[in-house]
Amino acid sequence: MKTLHDYFSGERIILYLCKVRAKQAHARNKKHGIHILTGHDAHNYHINDSNTTSEFDKKLLSEINQLMPKRRQWIRLKKEDRYKKNNKNAHKQKLSSLEITTKTIFLTIKYFRKRNPNELFLINLDNFVNEIQNTVSDPSYTITPPKIYPKPKNLKSASSLKPGENNVCRPITLFHLKDRIIICFVNKFLTCVFDKYFESYSLAFRAAQDSNGVKKILSHHDAIESILTYKSAHATNPLWVAECDMKKFYDSVNHIVALNSFDRLAGLATIDTPSLDLRVARQIFIKYLDCYCFKTNVLCHNTNEAYWVEHRIASGAFDWIEAELTKLNYYNHGFSPSLSWRTLICLIKYLLSCLKKRPVFEQARIGVPQGGALSGLIANMVLDEVDKKLNISDDFLYIRFCDDMVIMHPNQKECKKKINTYQSLLKTLKLVPHKFESIKKLRKSDGSLAPFWEKKSKGPYKWDEARNHGFPWIGFVGYEVHCSGKEIRIRKSSLKKEIQKQKRIVEHIKESIEKGQRVTNGEVAKSVILRLIGMSVGRVELWNHKHVVNEMCWQVGFRMLRNTRHAIHQIKRLDKSRSKLYYDLLHHLRKKGKMSTKPKVRKNAQKIISYNRPFSYFHQVISRKTES
Repeated sequence: MKTLHDYFSGERIILYLCKVRAKQAHARNKKHGIHILTGHDAHNYHINDSNTTSEFDKKLLSEINQLMPKRRQWIRLKKEDRYKKNNKNAHKQKLSSLEITTKTIFLTIKYFRKRNPNELFLINLDNFVNEIQNTVSDPSYTITPPKIYPKPKNLKSASSLKPGENNVCRPITLFHLKDRIIICFVNKFLTCVFDKYFESYSLAFRAAQDSNGVKKILSHHDAIESILTYKSAHATNPLWVAECDMKKFYDSVNHIVALNSFDRLAGLATIDTPSLDLRVARQIFIKYLDCYCFKTNVLCHNTNEAYWVEHRIASGAFDWIEAELTKLNYYNHGFSPSLSWRTLICLIKYLLSCLKKRPVFEQARIGVPQGGALSGLIANMVLDEVDKKLNISDDFLYIRFCDDMVIMHPNQKECKKKINTYQSLLKTLKLVPHKFESIKKLRKSDGSLAPFWEKKSKGPYKWDEARNHGFPWIGFVGYEVHCSGKEIRIRKSSLKKEIQKQKRIVEHIKESIEKGQRVTNGEVAKSVILRLIGMSVGRVELWNHKHVVNEMCWQVGFRMLRNTRHAIHQIKRLDKSRSKLYYDLLHHLRKKGKMSTKPKVRKNAQKIISYNRPFSYFHQVISRKTES
C-alpha cells in the first residue's frame, strides 16, 4: 500500500495544478465566448473582472499564473495526442476540452524542463512543490478557514420576494491553493485506506472497486440497478419502502463524532497493516475539522449586509437547524464517553460552560465544509456506523448514497422496525433526519398524493399503484423508479433544473447582444445552439454522432433511461424546450434587424442551420441504445 508521502509526488502535484489552470482557462473562455458576440462594456471581462472578482479569486489566479507557463507559451498538441489511448472502441474517442487543456499545460512544462529549465515559472513551481511536501509533515501547519460562497437554492429577485422571505443559500467552501492540494491528497490516501471497511450498501465517494480485473467507480446508477434487481426478485410480492434524507447533514456533523469515527477505522486499518502510519493523516484531519465550524464561519454572515451585496443576493440567508438540535436535546448533557483526547478537551469545555452558565451547544464544534474534499469521506466514516449496526439481512434492500437512503422489505412491520432503528442510530450521531411522513396523513380528499410526493423522508409506504392504496414511484438520486420495475424516468426536480439551465443560457446571450452586437445573426445562433448541445449531450458532431462517448454533460447522469413511455415523454419535452428557445431566438434576431455595430464580413460567414436528430436528447439518450 502507498504511504501518505507517495501521494505527494512532484508529478501528482503538478498535474493537479495543471487541472486548476485548465479550469481557469475554460472559465475565461466562456466569458470570451460572450465577449466576441457583443461590444457592450457590461460583458467585457477584460474591464469587469478587475472590479467584480473577489480578492480571494484574484489571489488564487495570481498564484497559479506564477506557477504555470503563460498562455502564449503553451505548445500545440499533435493530432494523435488529442485522442484517448488504449481505446477499444472502433472509433477513437477524443479527449474532452478540459482534458486537452490540462494535457497541453502538462506537456508544456515537460518541454520547458528540457529546453529551458531556468524559466521563472519552473523555479516557482519546484519551490511550491517542495513547500507542499515539507508542509505535510510540519506539526505547526494549520489550514486557513475557507472562503464561504453562498449558493442560492432558488434565487429570486428582491421584487419577487414576499415580506419576511429570504433567498436561502448553501455555504459552498473554497480553500486556499496549498490547503486545497493537501486536503485533496490526504483524502485520496484515507479513502484508499478506509474503503475496504465500508459496507457495500454505501455507494457515494468510494474508491475504485476491482471487478474481474476492471476498476469501476460506484455511482448513483448502481443504486438504481440494485433497486431494479431487488424488485425483479420480488416481482410477485408488494414491497414496502422508506426513503430518508437528513436536514443540513454537512452543517450538523459533530466534530467529536467525526474524529471518533476516524479513530475506529484507523484502529482497524493498523491491525490489518501494522506498518501503516496514520499519525500525519490524523493531524491534518483534525486541522481540517478545526478550520471550520458552521456556527462561527457561516452563521455570522446572516447579519452582514455587505456580504450579501458583494455576492449580489437580495435578502440572502444561511438556514440552520438550531431548533431541531435543541428539541432533540443533543447538546444539553455533554458527550458520550470516548478514549479520544479531543473528547476529554470538549468535556472540560462543557464543565467550564456550566460554570459560566452557558449551554454546551455554544461550545460544540459542528459542521464540515461543503465542497471540501474530505467531507465526502467524513460522511461515509460517520454513517458507516449506521450501516453496520442496522444488521441488514438478505431479505432487506438497504442503499445509502451519502446522506440519502432507501430501505425495502416485503413486510411493512419489518420495514418500520428498521426505520425506528435507523432513527435511533442517527440520534447517537447527533444527526437530524427529515420527519418520516405517511400516505394516509397526506393524501388529499380527492385522492391526490402531491403533498406526500414533496416530502423528503417518507414511509414505510406500499410501493404499488395508487388504486391499491400505494405510491407508484420511488424518487432516488435524480431518478424515479416505477413499482412495475420496468419504468425509469427523470425526477421532476431534475427535469425542471435542466429546462431552467437551457433558459439561462439563451437569456444570458440575448441580454448580452441587446446592445453592441458585433457578429452576424448566424454566429449568435451557432454560439447558442452549440452551448445547449454541449451541456446536454456533449461534443456531438455529424461525423461522430453514432459512436461518440458522451462525457461531462447532462445525459451522462441519466444513462439508465430506456425506451419507455414516461422517459420518452420527458426526453421529448427537453428537446421541445431546447428547440423552442432556439427558434424563438432566431425570431428575435430577425425581428431585431440591423445590428448596432457592423460585423466584419467573412468569406465563409456562418449561416443559420438546423441542429436536429443527431444532436437531440432523444437520439443520444434513447435512439442510440435502441439502434445498438
